[in-house]
Amino acid sequence: MKEKLLSTLKSTLILCLMAGVIGLAANHSDKQQAALIYRQARQMAQVGETSQAAMISSPEEVPPPTIDLAALQAKNSDVIGWISIPGTAVSYPLLQTQNNSFYLGHAWDKSSNSAGSIFLECQCPADFSSFNAIVYGHRMEDGSMFGSLQNYSSAEYWQQHPSICVTLEEGTLQYDVFAAFEASVTDIVYGLDITDAALKQNFLEFCLASSAIDTGIQPTARDRVLTLSTCTQSGGDTRWVVVGVLRG
Repeated sequence: MKEKLLSTLKSTLILCLMAGVIGLAANHSDKQQAALIYRQARQMAQVGETSQAAMISSPEEVPPPTIDLAALQAKNSDVIGWISIPGTAVSYPLLQTQNNSFYLGHAWDKSSNSAGSIFLECQCPADFSSFNAIVYGHRMEDGSMFGSLQNYSSAEYWQQHPSICVTLEEGTLQYDVFAAFEASVTDIVYGLDITDAALKQNFLEFCLASSAIDTGIQPTARDRVLTLSTCTQSGGDTRWVVVGVLRG
């Protein structure tokens, strides 16, 4: 009986180990595939490797990239723009569809991939005309997608990477990062129907009071903001957010 139990335990352990190895292999394969898919996207959008390297090495000297959105939209009409953070690896197609679940598990070309895509909240206007435009992306362990956003907990990192660029068909919107913090999914930062001036002010005051960094930037209720949202290491019902105010 004891030998049978030990044999069963050994078999179970082997199966668990095999499942873990298979899971890790699949995850590794997804990361490799995602890297290839998004490298191809940059090539299609004509964001060359030289330009990408320049953005990372000297962001202050490099203007926002000129993106061939038409080439990307010919492959997927859900592409509404391109998002980049000069000086970082964040440089991706920006998607939007009728729900917030599809692109959690699909790359920009609609292929199944756990790295997902960077996408705009389905209820936000695609022209970023709302007070608060929310953009989602996974926090990948290798730093890809929105994996680098957690670095905004450091004031030094913010100083090196102070702006976010969103390129649409109409042109490029530039946002200055003014807050970064861990938020509950029920906090006002995820509000979608903030049109009243008092609510806008409450939103801004909440962001400034919650921020892990002091940027000295004080947006007003007349401004528009961009909220980048990704997972936290603790998981659960909290997210790490980076909030920027539209320049101009």
